[in-house]
Amino acid sequence: MNIKPKLVNGEYIIRLAEQSDVPSIINCVKEEYGDSYYRREFYDEDMLRNSLDSYNIFLVCHGDELCGMQSMIDRRPLDTNMEAASQIFRKKYRGKGLPKELIIYTCEKAKQEGASCVYTTTVTFHNVTQSMFEKIGMVPVAVNFGSYITAKMNNSYALGNSEKYAQAILVLPLKKKNAGKIYISEHEKDLVTYLYKKLNVDFEIDTTINEPTEVASEISVKVTEREQSLCIRVNKIGLDLKSVIEELQKKYAGELWTMQLILPTSDRESIWAQAKLKELGFYFTGLKPLCNEKEQIFMQYIGNVKFYPEEFVFTDDFRYLMDEILSLKGSI
Repeated sequence: MNIKPKLVNGEYIIRLAEQSDVPSIINCVKEEYGDSYYRREFYDEDMLRNSLDSYNIFLVCHGDELCGMQSMIDRRPLDTNMEAASQIFRKKYRGKGLPKELIIYTCEKAKQEGASCVYTTTVTFHNVTQSMFEKIGMVPVAVNFGSYITAKMNNSYALGNSEKYAQAILVLPLKKKNAGKIYISEHEKDLVTYLYKKLNVDFEIDTTINEPTEVASEISVKVTEREQSLCIRVNKIGLDLKSVIEELQKKYAGELWTMQLILPTSDRESIWAQAKLKELGFYFTGLKPLCNEKEQIFMQYIGNVKFYPEEFVFTDDFRYLMDEILSLKGSI
């Protein structure tokens, strides 16, 4: 990535992190999150040094002092997007417009690199970051229930009573301007249409149900034991999809286990798969758009984990999206 430092307000510098910055990065994370931050390598100097290049961590500095940080992870070649993540600012440097300068700078770098879009997740115990991202053109597209166990979290904001914490997901369209044909059920068609129109890209909705022609599905599973969460990515839809996912539900049952599933909607079998997943208690929680050659949606299984959506702090656009998601869930 071609990086040229940027001077902000005549006194702050945005630049790419170097090996010598690793101790300051760890201290910044600890100052805000204690020992609870989900990227555990951000607490280990050796691990962070080894992953510094892949994370593309950018810093805002005032002289020799670190003010804040953010990574811009290149998800290629598995996907086509870049992901803005881990934006953390020390309290004394908030309210100066620095987070916005940093995200604008890093999104411009992603555009220069030819990314299809910038994907990001934000907190829901305040809406400051959501609002900032929306102001630079990012679109609310999904909510992820159950990423992290609330009782294990430690930061400077009130966390509420939900047993697991929810994330707000946004996308900034860049290179990909045509989503192509989207196979989505009649039940979710109106909300999906609304979201793609907000993204201002070309698309076509098809509600035809097509059964898979192959038996075997292809999936990948990421298990996070500490947070009792699974991220399931469906790469190919086969007739055995329901039984494969059902086995995972049996294996990771009870307590606070939740599952987030990424399903391709460019595949003609997608609507059939959506129906099978709903039979297992999954429900639609939004889009993962423009991040891959294939378009994708999120579906979620939360078991008996207790959530209090009214406590989540959202912008107006995110609150509307949350209400629509819950309305669709209630009418399955």
